[in-house]
Amino acid sequence: MQLAIHPSSRDVSGSANSSVKATAFEFRHRSILNLIHFWIVFQLYSVDRINVVWAFVHWNTPRGDLIARIVFGFAALLLGLAATIRTWAAA
Repeated sequence: MQLAIHPSSRDVSGSANSSVKATAFEFRHRSILNLIHFWIVFQLYSVDRINVVWAFVHWNTPRGDLIARIVFGFAALLLGLAATIRTWAAA
């Protein structure tokens, strides 16, 4: 299955939703856009230092500790799956 990786490419065979494509600007400047995104996220940490898992599950109880570990484990698996799919797609 061949996927289109450039926004000006007409070949979108295998694409589930061809309406979700990067614009030419996004494709050319994807590195700076990622940098801006991460900069904004890290700056937001100075506004509210509460961990997102702690905001929903207080892990200072035995049950909360288990739930927090499950949430962090699921997040790690999701991140690993995303990295695997990205690596496989780039091959």
